Amino acid sequence: MTDRAVCEGFIGMYADEQVILLLKFALTIGPIAFYFLAIGFLNAQPRPQVLTGRADFLLLAVVFFPIFLWALMPLAGVSWVVLGAAAFICAVGFYLALPRRQSSWVVYNVTEKQFQRAFARAVERVGLAGESQEPDRSGRPVWTLPALGLRIRISPFSMLQNVTCLFERLDGEAITANELSPLRRSLQDSLSATHTLPSASAACFLLIGTVMLSAPLLLMARHMDAIVKVVSSLFA
Repeated sequence: MTDRAVCEGFIGMYADEQVILLLKFALTIGPIAFYFLAIGFLNAQPRPQVLTGRADFLLLAVVFFPIFLWALMPLAGVSWVVLGAAAFICAVGFYLALPRRQSSWVVYNVTEKQFQRAFARAVERVGLAGESQEPDRSGRPVWTLPALGLRIRISPFSMLQNVTCLFERLDGEAITANELSPLRRSLQDSLSATHTLPSASAACFLLIGTVMLSAPLLLMARHMDAIVKVVSSLFA
């Protein structure tokens, strides 16, 4: 083998390593960029947006997907039994961390005062007797709906411009969808009358997400031939 062939082989190997590193970077940064774009989109809407606690958790879980992926990568060389057991443990942990159904709502693009007014109107529309209590030990406002046997804790998060409603029954039983459906429809009707403008945080999130998503795409476009070669060799 000539020196030129050796040099070309070394350059090709180095290029392959760069491409693999670039693909790892794109896979890591992509979900985070998607999260920022989603949060920016929700906060840029003309009306507040209501998500279930589970939907909001799944949206946030996208950010941590690469972490779980890289945690499982060192196990790629072990047996399928060990790899399957590790994946099962991760799946069980994720399921246990998943919020219970009907346990919470997350309202985006709304301030605490706007939400409190909209929530008070929603309670009146469904004919429930509600009362606003003093803040709890953590400083969160608390609503009590005796007709439904519910206690609702309001937890604002100004950085993401959202408000979280945490539901709990006074008797400790599980909450059913039928109990919350009228209240949710009424709240959405009340929030539809709340006019909001795109906030500075929404613009920042959209800008951050766009930049984070564009960077790996631009780098991948410059090495498209090498990427196709590496991906083809992986599935050959």
